Amino acid sequence: MDDRKFHAAGAPKPEPHFPETSLDSVFGCLKSERPALPIEEMDIAVAAEAVRRSRG
Repeated sequence: MDDRKFHAAGAPKPEPHFPETSLDSVFGCLKSERPALPIEEMDIAVAAEAVRRSRG
């Protein structure tokens, strides 16, 4: 019996929705050519977005 096809409780394991992939192929698309913002600018942007979302 192939143990990978069953959960601990013995129920059949559901088929995956997506093919198996690596973290590099998933997060590799997040690389940017721009330099990172300083923490202070990130804090300002996050606070501005929080205000924008709270207004509705």
